[in-house]
Amino acid sequence: MRDIHEAPSQPPYEQDEAEEYIFMNPVKRERFDNGWTQEELANRIGVKQATVAKWERQGAVYRKATREKLAKAFGIKKESFT
Repeated sequence: MRDIHEAPSQPPYEQDEAEEYIFMNPVKRERFDNGWTQEELANRIGVKQATVAKWERQGAVYRKATREKLAKAFGIKKESFT
C-alpha cells in the first residue's frame, strides 16, 4: 500500500508565466522549447536573425514556404504556424 502525499499548496509555476507561455507566438514558443536563440534558429533555416525576430511578433503571418521551413526545423506539422 502506498502513502498518499499532499499536493504542494503553491503551483509549480507562476500564473503570469503560464499565461505568457500559452499565448506566446508559436515560433517563439517552439524556439524556447528547443532552447535555441533566434540566431540559432536563423542559421538552421538560412535566414537572418532579424527575420526570426519579425516572425516572433504577435499576429505574424507566415508564407507557405516559411511554414514548411519552420515545421522542418522544429520537427512538427506546418499547420502549427497558421
